[in-house]
Amino acid sequence: SFVVRSAAKSRTRALVSNHSSAYTTPLRIPSLAGFHSSSRRQNELPKSPFQTFVEVLKDELRKNRELQDNVKQLQGDVDKFQDSEAMKRARAAYERARVSVVDGAVYELLN
Repeated sequence: SFVVRSAAKSRTRALVSNHSSAYTTPLRIPSLAGFHSSSRRQNELPKSPFQTFVEVLKDELRKNRELQDNVKQLQGDVDKFQDSEAMKRARAAYERARVSVVDGAVYELLN
């Protein structure tokens, strides 16, 4: 009986020590830097909220200037198109068709 109990105790100690050794390493919690999506290098200091604001503002101003330049270019292209001979002919043909439809409708109403 003593041999059985001591064998059981030694098996239990072995299981407990094997079981607890699996959890002896401390739980590592990843730092927030690992979740951050910026391309910040490890040796750079983190940016302050004001620095981030200024960078975003500069970027948005640059995008706004690009948009304004593109709108000006598009407006110039539209003006060229409207002044083209093909557009003038199409506008004249549209006016003739509109007038003839209106005249036909008036004629139908009168008769």
